[in-house]
Amino acid sequence: IGTGFSVRYHSFDIHLNTLAWRDPLRRRKLRDADLVAVVHYDGIAHLRYRAPDVDPGKFKMIRVSVDFRPLPKPARLPDPPLVLAAGNFVPAKGFDVLARSAAVLAERKIAFRMRILGDGPERERVRSIALGLGVADRVELPGFYRHGDFARHLAEAAVFVVPARIAPTGVREGLPTVIPEAWLSLTPVIAAPVGGIPEVVIDGETGLLFPAENEKALADSIARLLASDE
Repeated sequence: IGTGFSVRYHSFDIHLNTLAWRDPLRRRKLRDADLVAVVHYDGIAHLRYRAPDVDPGKFKMIRVSVDFRPLPKPARLPDPPLVLAAGNFVPAKGFDVLARSAAVLAERKIAFRMRILGDGPERERVRSIALGLGVADRVELPGFYRHGDFARHLAEAAVFVVPARIAPTGVREGLPTVIPEAWLSLTPVIAAPVGGIPEVVIDGETGLLFPAENEKALADSIARLLASDE
């Protein structure tokens, strides 16, 4: 491999299965690199655990930047208010939890509509959950979206949700770029404290946190923001 190089690790690189971490080339990259850049401190902690023989001084936290042009919010947001989420439909995203929270909100007679952008293997399962809970008419699953269209969806949204969880495989969110994109669009964020998320979403300051996989707590947070004049 040589010397004088750096490597960057994202969450999907870090939270691999144990067998993948036995790959000698992967270990050699870490050992020989001059700099190992990670986008959040949680990732650094996991890398140090995975590779205790690597000089810990090599690990540096360097946030990723976003290239995003938000659209202005309309003078009046759509009624009922839009609860938005976006990403790949995989277990770590927790979109099934979000669909269940829709049923809790509906039971409480709270006016809302929900839109989950994206596609993936869990999409039909989430649709089935919404249908089984009687909220399929409130939960929109429009499928694949182009990143260039994301600003339009955020401009309409009253709330943006990141219902992350640690998947059975150990895979989890790192630091989703949708969070700063939501902030740039002046859309408040609700998220689960998974991976690097609690490093930037400070409960009650830069957003609201709820316990992962807890649809009732998520519904509480959504209802709190929807009722807030701020």
